[in-house]
Formats: sequence, C-alpha cells, structure tokens
Amino acid sequence: MDGNPWGNEAETPIPTPFLFFSEDYHKGCDSNCAVLRQVYEEGKAGSTYLLSVAGTRHFNFSDLPYRQLGVLRPLFTLVGLDGTIRPGRALEISNAYLVAFFDEYLKGTRQVLFQGPSKDYPEVTFEKR
Repeated sequence: MDGNPWGNEAETPIPTPFLFFSEDYHKGCDSNCAVLRQVYEEGKAGSTYLLSVAGTRHFNFSDLPYRQLGVLRPLFTLVGLDGTIRPGRALEISNAYLVAFFDEYLKGTRQVLFQGPSKDYPEVTFEKR
C-alpha cells in the first residue's frame, strides 16, 4: 500500500497475484510511480493490479489522518503527506479492496471489485494486467 519495491524486488517479475495501491499521481508520475509502473507492467498478466486513489497521498493509507488534531491535518496536507480525501473515505476504499483481493485470491471467491472500475468507488483508477 503506497510502498515501492526496492533492489532486486523492482527487477524480479511477480509470479503470483499482486495488488499495488498507490497515492494519486494524476499530476504526473514521479520516480516512485515509475518504479511501481515498471513492476506492474512486468507482473503476471491477469493477476496484477495497480490502483490509484484520487485525493490520496502516502499517509492516507494509514490511520494517521484520524489521529491528527486541529491544525495538524491541514499542515500535513500542505506539505504533501496527506491528500484531500476524507480520512474515513480513504480507509473505506482501502479496506474494501484489500478484503476483496484476499477473498478472491485466498478464498477463491470471485469479487466484483476486481472485474473493473467500480461505481461505488469512483476515486479509484483501476488497472489490471
């Protein structure tokens, strides 16, 4: 979840189903995004996903935005650590996709969320290879 593969991990094709959850890169793909995209494109076709969530930054994939008090959240947003998405919505999206991914690949239960973009989560840019 919004982490980057490093070293050999970035150069080794992914042989099993894999889900990348990334922050919002609609303003352009930086070096972190480029590494994610490279690994995603070299992943096993049909079971590698790259999801980007509009309005998120790195810390939106944690509970940190919930713990920020008063002026802290706007300061974190200003310096680019939090995005503009509501903290509860970011966690709702993360939880829905993570549970669906594990249900699909560990339990073998086909999940609608992994068939394509979802009208319930329009903030998510969905890519599958």
